Amino acid sequence: MIDLIHDFETRIRILSRNLRSEISPKEVIGTIINHHASTRVLELDGRTDIKSLWFDESSEEFVVQGRKGPSTWVGKYLAEKFPSERVHLSWLSIDWERGSVIYCCIDGELQVEVK
Repeated sequence: MIDLIHDFETRIRILSRNLRSEISPKEVIGTIINHHASTRVLELDGRTDIKSLWFDESSEEFVVQGRKGPSTWVGKYLAEKFPSERVHLSWLSIDWERGSVIYCCIDGELQVEVK
């Protein structure tokens, strides 16, 4: 839930239906948490509250709360983890600021498509 402290909600969806059915959300959450723990906080954006990360089964999206901006690093990380797969990231702030971007990693290069 968005509040005055965690003022951004970021939703991340792997667009490949086949890949979504093959992966374990619990394992993906574990790898995201491990990546967060092993990366310098200054290299990450959105001041992510990693404890809030969960998988919404109804929408098949990973959801995380953060401060001062969307946690785009999660989408970038998943695009690199699953090369050639498109990862849709969207966010909403407490001030109704919205945004949407699609990441895809092709030949080791991150591609960004702003929606």
